[in-house]
Amino acid sequence: MPIFTPKGAPKIIQGIADAEPIPLLLDLYPGAYYAGSFRRLSRTYDGPAARIVRLSDGAYEDFDFLSNDIIDVASILAFVGNSTFVPSIVYDQSGNGNNFIQSVDCPELGTGGSIYTRSGVPVMKFSTIDNMYRLSVGLSVASVFTMAAATAGGSRTMLGDAAGAGRYQFRINSSGKLNLVKRAVVELGTANTTIATNSFNALGIRSNVSSGNVSFYLNAVNDGDRTFSPTGLSNFAATWGASNAGGHDEDFIGDMSELVIYQSYKDESDCIGIQTEQVSFYERAAA
Repeated sequence: MPIFTPKGAPKIIQGIADAEPIPLLLDLYPGAYYAGSFRRLSRTYDGPAARIVRLSDGAYEDFDFLSNDIIDVASILAFVGNSTFVPSIVYDQSGNGNNFIQSVDCPELGTGGSIYTRSGVPVMKFSTIDNMYRLSVGLSVASVFTMAAATAGGSRTMLGDAAGAGRYQFRINSSGKLNLVKRAVVELGTANTTIATNSFNALGIRSNVSSGNVSFYLNAVNDGDRTFSPTGLSNFAATWGASNAGGHDEDFIGDMSELVIYQSYKDESDCIGIQTEQVSFYERAAA
């Protein structure tokens, strides 16, 4: 189900001086290991959103959030001109300093005087065979939430680690279902909801290697609870990409605006609540 604002629904305007600030994801659900986005995730975070590199000459600059809680797009476009530009750092808003840092093979954020967006928020575009984005972390218990769209058909692995390392991965499979895989092997049945190609959604998963429990979430709805055999599996690691470049077993081709990782098996109510906040923010941003 794509993100949308129902016809006739009231529009909530942020950034008005006399309005009570709307709590954001980390205000409501603190304790993330990593939380990066091109929109603000915490009212108490006062650092930059991302470091942007202008590929025409390699110049870079950090950019902050505006009062609408979205990265300063106008300043970015003034800085990059007509050059293609990429995020080399997406800063961690959790307070842990676990920044996403990438010096090569960065996904694009925009080109030709425009920035890629979904529902009013900038997105990274994974489109070539070498686009990769990596966060070095091993998690045997994890809850992961993102806003993303697969823009090409086929199996699109969004989260995983090195090929052949016995890791497990989170993906949209070739039938458009949320899936858990060990390398190329499907480890459990898929949920019933089909995710259309090019549909921008809140996607989530919570999993525990030791117990073999996993649950999928799509736009604040539990999309299926499953069990699987943890034999031969070890840890999640945050690695997004469009190929097996660098020995990694991901092939995600699409757009992504944020990634939030918890080192815990979140409660059902927390998982639904986290995605409810994501869906609500992007509906407001698109309005």
